[in-house]
Amino acid sequence: METNHQFSKVLPVLFYEYLALSIPKSILPTMLVNTFGIYTYFMVGVMETIKGLLAFFACPLFGKLSDTVGRKYCLLITVVGTTFPVCVLAFTSNMYLYGCAVAISGAFSATFPLTFAYISDCVENTKRAPAFGLALATLGLSFTIGPILGGYMELTFGTRSVFVVSLCLVVVDVIYVLLYLPETTNVQVLL
Repeated sequence: METNHQFSKVLPVLFYEYLALSIPKSILPTMLVNTFGIYTYFMVGVMETIKGLLAFFACPLFGKLSDTVGRKYCLLITVVGTTFPVCVLAFTSNMYLYGCAVAISGAFSATFPLTFAYISDCVENTKRAPAFGLALATLGLSFTIGPILGGYMELTFGTRSVFVVSLCLVVVDVIYVLLYLPETTNVQVLL
């Protein structure tokens, strides 16, 4: 086990990812209704069902893969895959493309289990509960400020700005994972 405070280095990964996902939450409903009309609930249901089914199979696979190749590189893949739908909207307003991206993103929805595995690598069994609580608080913080920030940006700078900022947060997150986040497993991966 390494120092009990090393786990805090994974918290920005969660914060940036879920902030990027939560910023558009305040404007996406209108965009979906404008595209799908009376079929909005059905379309959202289809997207989220496919996403959930893919996540059901992906989470254990990413867990096993992270034991082999390392938590850091699996986190990198899940961050990019999970945020891909909002990144798509930085370049297009095509909600059909967004819907497909949301469905497919389920195959990468393993950031949270990987974060808990990362924390487990760094913190003794008896001291994990506060660390897990801090991870959940980080998630809550991003989902608290994200929609408000997104609504303000949309009113002030326009719809596209919301998705460009989300894309920038994803880029910051990827750079953070690549350059700053230490690996916690004993695997050596050369990239």
